[in-house]
Amino acid sequence: MRYELTNLAIAAIGSDHHGVVTELDAEQHGIPPATLRRRAASGLLTRVDHGIFVIAGSPATWAQRCVLACAAAGPQSIVSHRCAASMWHLDGFATAPLELTVPRHTTRDRRPNVIVHESTDLAAIDRTTRNNVDVTSAIRTIIDLAAVAPP
Repeated sequence: MRYELTNLAIAAIGSDHHGVVTELDAEQHGIPPATLRRRAASGLLTRVDHGIFVIAGSPATWAQRCVLACAAAGPQSIVSHRCAASMWHLDGFATAPLELTVPRHTTRDRRPNVIVHESTDLAAIDRTTRNNVDVTSAIRTIIDLAAVAPP
C-alpha cells in the first residue's frame, strides 16, 4: 500500500473510533503493525499503549477515553454500567465513572481510573454501538445498574 493510501486508511480507521487506531484494526485493513510504529515515530500517531495509537491532533473526548479503555482491556470488552447509562442519557447519569465489562477471567492489566466488571453471560444481544463506542444495550445497562447504583 502506498504511503498516502496507507495514511488515508489509518485516518478512516481513526475517524470510526474517535481517533483511536489499534494494531488489530489496522491489520484487518492490511496495515502491518510496523507501519503504525513508523507513523508514531514520525509524529502522525501517538502511542498510548502496546498496540494502541491515537491520531496526532485528534480531540481528547470522553468517547475517545471509552474506546481507549476498551482497546486496552481487549477486543471483547464493552462500556457498561454507569458509563453506559451516561451514554444512553439515562436520568441521573449525566456524569459517570469509566466502567467496562470483560469476559470472566480476562488476564489484562487493570487501568487506573477504570472500573472493570467480569461477566460470564454477556450475550451478543447485550452488545450494541452508540456514538461509535461499543456499549451494553439499554436493557442490559439497566440490569447492570442494579449492582452499582443506589435505588
